Amino acid sequence: MKTRIHVLDFGAMHKTVIGIIAVLVVLFTATPVVVAQTAADIQAADQLIANQETLLNTYRCTYSIDTEAVPGGCEGTSPAQGPTQPGTFEGTPTANDQEARNQLIANQETLLNGYRCQLNIDTQLVVDGCPTIEATSPETDETTPSEEFKAVSATWSSSCAIRADDTITCWGLERLLDAPSGTFTDIAGGGSHSCAIRTDQTVACWGNTMICNAPSYDDGSLDTSRAECSRNAALDAPSGAFTQIATGRRHSCGIRTDGTVACWHQAVGLDDSPRSAEDIKAVDDVPEGTFTHIAAGISKSCGITVDDAIACWGDNENDRLNAPSGSFTQIAIGNTHSCAIRTDGTLACWGWSATRQPEVNAPSGQFTQIAIGRQDSCGITVDGTLACWTLISRTDLYDKAAWRDIPAPDGNFIDLAVNFAHACGVKTDNSMICWGINNYGQTDIPT
Repeated sequence: MKTRIHVLDFGAMHKTVIGIIAVLVVLFTATPVVVAQTAADIQAADQLIANQETLLNTYRCTYSIDTEAVPGGCEGTSPAQGPTQPGTFEGTPTANDQEARNQLIANQETLLNGYRCQLNIDTQLVVDGCPTIEATSPETDETTPSEEFKAVSATWSSSCAIRADDTITCWGLERLLDAPSGTFTDIAGGGSHSCAIRTDQTVACWGNTMICNAPSYDDGSLDTSRAECSRNAALDAPSGAFTQIATGRRHSCGIRTDGTVACWHQAVGLDDSPRSAEDIKAVDDVPEGTFTHIAAGISKSCGITVDDAIACWGDNENDRLNAPSGSFTQIAIGNTHSCAIRTDGTLACWGWSATRQPEVNAPSGQFTQIAIGRQDSCGITVDGTLACWTLISRTDLYDKAAWRDIPAPDGNFIDLAVNFAHACGVKTDNSMICWGINNYGQTDIPT
């Protein structure tokens, strides 16, 4: 008799996350090798499958990606049910039993490599390395839509924009595209949700603002293929009038018309998994005072006060809240570091880079807008052109992270959005261009 080889239905999990590695699968697919099958072979394979599933779920919870595939959801940045445990095999194994496990192990490794490259984590484990945002030329991806746009935003797998008529259109991962009707003045994209300010100054949010429940298998694990989701009203934006909106991984913040800041939780996983203490701080620890600009990231937020200083709150891991002194006009937050534009147009950056360096250098020049993704950043310079760069480690000076320029599209721009591995910009003629990884169609601008 054979029992379940794993506590998670791989077919459902694979269907959920296959989009993230659509452009990577050819590079990373492993070839399973069938070996002589014994009970020990089966036991070893089942343990490896469980270990790899634990790592997959840790990635999902840490970076708030495909959390609906995690049995029991996430508790903070960890799987709520802890490490995955292997199933029990009874009977005499056959060649088919071992082959099925080898194939599953290879598929899991492909998914792991997809996450590693998409999130820029543990990339040293990826055989042959990862493609970069430079692998897709901005000129190649450019389209000339018949529509005109005013503003753009990006989540990790979708893009949304405000059209010339002030309505919203979205493209990319289907479940994040349910934009509200009406007219809007400001828009922002986070981890897996978006928010916008209506012309009456109220806020609407969409995307992963759902509560999901799934039936259980006999062993207690969740059958994610049969999950049922419904809108969770508790995740809606607060009432009132706002002038600016910002979205992070699992929370959002807005500046009210009186200049004060309000923040609220936005994203949950299966069964409304508990939020981490860091996520709670990003919402509950909002400072008093009035603000002119705000930004949100992973479990943290920052704002520019009315006296042009920076105030940050939330998770202070890697000194991410230790903003520089001085006068500033705008701020942007990435995965682990932040940058702000001084009143003279130059940049100041702080926190840790994706390469875990405790200080981040900033490019020279003057800027009017900046946007930060995983570790790629772009800014609109004072002459309207784009400059883009990516953070790299310094081998000669370990206490800082350096940067290098990466290709940026030509033209003059009025708005910009960057997320994990793609970017979009609105030009001065109100046309749109998007470039970078396109595994969910997030750079396929509607025409």
